[in-house]
Amino acid sequence: QENSMAYNFCGKAPVVWFSVLLLIGIFSATTARADELYGRVRGTITDPAGAVMPGLQLRVTNVDTGISDEVVSGSDGSYLFVNLKPGTYSLSGSKTGFKAFQIKGIKVIQNQVFVQDVRVELGSVSERLEVQANPVQVETTNMQLGNTLSGGIITDLPLNGRNWITLQQTLPGVVASESRFTTNYATNGSQAQQNSYLVNGTDTNDLPLNSPLVTPSPDAIGEVQLITNTINPEYGRNSGAILNAVTKAGTNAFHGTGFEFFRDTSMNSKRY
Repeated sequence: QENSMAYNFCGKAPVVWFSVLLLIGIFSATTARADELYGRVRGTITDPAGAVMPGLQLRVTNVDTGISDEVVSGSDGSYLFVNLKPGTYSLSGSKTGFKAFQIKGIKVIQNQVFVQDVRVELGSVSERLEVQANPVQVETTNMQLGNTLSGGIITDLPLNGRNWITLQQTLPGVVASESRFTTNYATNGSQAQQNSYLVNGTDTNDLPLNSPLVTPSPDAIGEVQLITNTINPEYGRNSGAILNAVTKAGTNAFHGTGFEFFRDTSMNSKRY
């Protein structure tokens, strides 16, 4: 009987250990982060003399949706808005003894920081100073090389087969695939199968072939970020390019599009 019990326990041991490991994996799993999907706005508030201003109330508002967020400048006069969806924003602020201000035209791009320093002026809060944000930004937070294409550019470009992957050809260092996977492109000497494809910050690679698994319509894409070199740690999966597509979101205005798409194959050039 003892031998029989020992045999039964040994036979069930692998199942028990598998169940324990499965439970550990389930309860220790964390939600996948997609920080590369959002942008940030930061800067420093100073008074007319150039001294930093703590305690100033700031509000950033999405122009299309009206969604806003508020922060207060810190002891060093700095402020930071995080997790902002790509789009156009306005920044406003006020403090007793100084004119209220509003800065329009802040373009937030995924995985990038828009720096907007503000120098307030003496006056009444009822007075408002309106300025336009400087569209020229110098990237000082990372060393990534690439480009971000807006939805308007994407729909205007002649995409072969209306496949968003072909947008990769707009960057330097990108060449056609040297393998049988002709839908992919090689970047800066890496293999065509070493690219990473994301939609709304989620991995959409076909794991066995490392090819794009999801092909959203170009009309549904709000913007695409293309990265080819000195990739940040959050993209540490493949050695090729990173393509991250963000789909369009709703706004407060009713809008839509209609189109007809036709391509005559008899007019295509031969591949030789």
